[in-house]
Amino acid sequence: MEKRPTTPFAKRARDAFRRALYPLNFLLSLMLVAQALAFYALRKREFPLPDFANAAVARAASAAGFDLRYSGASVSVDGRVRIYGVTLRAEGTPSPFFSAERIDASFWPIRLLNGDASPRDIRVYGGALGDTVRGVADAPAVSHIYLSASKTGRWWRVESAYFKIASLTAAVSADVSDNFSAEEFLRRNGVDMPSGGAGAGSGGGIADRINSAVAAAEKYSKYLEIFSSPVCSADLFLSGAESSKGRLIFYSESAAFPAKPGEARFENLRLSLRYDGGKISDGLSVGIRAEKFSCGALPQCGNISASANLLAGGGSFALSNVYVSAGNIEYEGFRLDNVSMRKDYFDEESAGDGWEAFAAFDDYRFGANFSLDESMRLAAEFSGSLDPKIFTGHKSLAGIRELQDFEFKRGLSLKGSAKCDFSGSKFSADADFEASDCSVMGIPVRRAAGRVEFDSSSGVIDASKLEVQSVEGWKASGRFVQNLKDMRYKIYVDGSIRPMAIAHFMAPWWSRVFKSFEWAKDGSFPRADFFVEGKWGSPEFIWCYGRAQGGDAVYNGSKFDEFSLNVWVNPSRISLYDIRLRAQNRNAHGNVQWLYGKDGLTTFDRQTLFLVSGLSSEELVSLGGGDVRDVFEVVKFAEPPQLTVGGLMRNPHNNRGALPDIFNVSGFAPGDTHIETAVLKNLRFSARSDKATTRVDDASFDFCGGHADGGITIKKENGKTLFEASAIAEKMNQAEFTEFLISLDPSKESGESEPSDGAGGTASTGAGGSASGFLDGGESGVVDLSLELRGDIGDIAHSKGSGFASLRNPNLMRLNLLGALSRAFSALRLPFGTFDITYANSRIEIEDGSVDFPKLEMGGNVMRIRGAASYDFVNDDVDATMLLYPFEGMKSALISGISTLVNPISSVIQVTVDGKISDPSVGMQVRPLNFIQSESKILENIRDSL
Repeated sequence: MEKRPTTPFAKRARDAFRRALYPLNFLLSLMLVAQALAFYALRKREFPLPDFANAAVARAASAAGFDLRYSGASVSVDGRVRIYGVTLRAEGTPSPFFSAERIDASFWPIRLLNGDASPRDIRVYGGALGDTVRGVADAPAVSHIYLSASKTGRWWRVESAYFKIASLTAAVSADVSDNFSAEEFLRRNGVDMPSGGAGAGSGGGIADRINSAVAAAEKYSKYLEIFSSPVCSADLFLSGAESSKGRLIFYSESAAFPAKPGEARFENLRLSLRYDGGKISDGLSVGIRAEKFSCGALPQCGNISASANLLAGGGSFALSNVYVSAGNIEYEGFRLDNVSMRKDYFDEESAGDGWEAFAAFDDYRFGANFSLDESMRLAAEFSGSLDPKIFTGHKSLAGIRELQDFEFKRGLSLKGSAKCDFSGSKFSADADFEASDCSVMGIPVRRAAGRVEFDSSSGVIDASKLEVQSVEGWKASGRFVQNLKDMRYKIYVDGSIRPMAIAHFMAPWWSRVFKSFEWAKDGSFPRADFFVEGKWGSPEFIWCYGRAQGGDAVYNGSKFDEFSLNVWVNPSRISLYDIRLRAQNRNAHGNVQWLYGKDGLTTFDRQTLFLVSGLSSEELVSLGGGDVRDVFEVVKFAEPPQLTVGGLMRNPHNNRGALPDIFNVSGFAPGDTHIETAVLKNLRFSARSDKATTRVDDASFDFCGGHADGGITIKKENGKTLFEASAIAEKMNQAEFTEFLISLDPSKESGESEPSDGAGGTASTGAGGSASGFLDGGESGVVDLSLELRGDIGDIAHSKGSGFASLRNPNLMRLNLLGALSRAFSALRLPFGTFDITYANSRIEIEDGSVDFPKLEMGGNVMRIRGAASYDFVNDDVDATMLLYPFEGMKSALISGISTLVNPISSVIQVTVDGKISDPSVGMQVRPLNFIQSESKILENIRDSL
């Protein structure tokens, strides 16, 4: 063994090398630890906040004068800190004033390493705020706090802040500058921050401010009892004291204020405040809206709107530029749709004086000056009589033909007045009318009555509570609103009505929809509830919404026991949606719409249809017309199918590109479905058709005792019906499948009969005469088939295609053809064994009325037969040549040896079959050269010879 050097120099070198390994090992270990920590952090992504960090947070809170506690905290690798179960207490106070379920804060990791701990965003979940004495747990003044804020530069963006004060739910969004000071803002506007008293707590200035703010919130929250489910939203921009802006919206479902006549109640009250900078006393705008107002004996009002500028000074408040509008004003049967009032200056002393009201329409004007004194007495009057010709005969309406359809032979009376003594609960204002033996919009009317309300500020005549009895016998109630400024009208109809009776003023689309309806019972008119809005002289611009329902209706010849539909119309479309039909036990529902261009309801561009139906084919044709009839001429259902139909139909007059109509159909058809000559059972399918081409995809159906899947495309071209089909069928019954093939014989459809054979039967010529040759023993056979086929349905016998067929049948020998083969092989007296044919398969090729089997193989447990065959199914002529392998089905060593000797000998003899399937001619051909040729070469020669 070689000894290491022991010189002093060598020893010192080894010691120095060992010492150098120590820091290297330490560095590698440190890198390993760092990698492990990085892997742990990236995998876990969030881990508990270290103790030293918790202590640092507590110290920072204490330095700010707070005691911060929480149940847990975690930090993630992206710089986000989450704190759970947070409570905050001002030092020197007994109870926490703030709590939160969770606080999330994220920091800039690089800045944090540099000592900058300012967050980039913060979120508070489940927060609450109370005073420092009772504590937030026992007396929360603000609850359900959620805050999401982020900082960019010197701006804090409060994306959303939600909280509740008593019953008030508030939402705030804001942009807040670092320069903004609430104290400075309030001081500039003459408002001093409240200071805490002696009992405010011992927490110094911080506690005083907290307690004062909470006390103010609790004080003013008592007023929230006036409101039901109040909601407040604010959008603030807080910068300098003079440049800050804000908008606030307050909403309540109802509000009840104490008042002298009784409780004043507002429904759906909305208050808006807008501040655009400067002093609050100069820059605050106030707006109020409410849907309804009631106060004891005072009139009930709806759609209330008020606006004013708030003036403040010297400890008093006043309003300028006061504007108030109210609609649906009702008092003891008197009703006005809208009234507008204005007043230049409003204060406590002049609250009831100097109000102006105005109403006008066309050349007529209604105006009033009214005063409401301290005794709550209102003085206002209007009077007049109204003949409809005053409006319809005016020169501004002379060009509107539709208005000439109003005729009142006995005239129309109108009278109204308004007097109100609120202290005595006395008020009267009415404008009633009644007419008989008149014509309203071309409809002969026996009696019409109602109440007229007029809003001159908007130019609207509102005829409400209308009751109409037509000469035909149907009755309807409704409302008619006419704007005389822009000639727009609104019509509300509710009652039993014959749809075509109102077609005069419903525009042409109405007639297209309802003209084909007939009613099985006289006087049994459908129930209708419609709203129509349009403009006289412009029938193409109309809006309509409504619903109609009825029964015992006949539509294009089909009877429906029940029907209902909704109508939505605007200048770009007519939509009939949620259509529901019932005919006996069959139902359907769907939508139909007509789409128009920029010119309104003139000529539609296209029509769309969606229908889920269990109706019969006849009923579907009644609904869809010729477009649907074309489809059902190709596909016929024995029973009503369950269909989902989508369609796009184009107006040929607007179809410059000659784009086709498109129908998509999917569904299930129980029973038989006839597609030309094919009969399918329990068909499930999806189909698409553009009239010229019908494509059935993903079809699944029972066929000939088995099951098949496939698809077919049918195309009409030059008077022919062409098709392309592919199918995979399994476990079909041989006899049923054979009968189907025989049924394809065009002579059967033309009614041709086969000539008699003189013995009371028919000759075995043609496809029909071959039935016995195919059907014998077929009830035990199972056919599997894959096929692709194309051709003309009118000449299906000359279709072209290819595929593969397989037949398994223990009784296959009962076929006349195979029986003849068996007798022929027996006559050879060769050791052929048992002629046991139980299966047959081959690739198939179909063309020019014949089917070729280029790789025909038949056999059983012992024997195999290979060859090729061709069958002319138009002329019932079979031509086949086959080779016999007597023992190929047996695999024992002894039989294999015999087979090796016999097979070359047997291949020299080729069996030929020719003639009719029912009576074939079987012959033998000796081919000595087969002895030296391979099987593939022999079979190739056989195929070439056919």
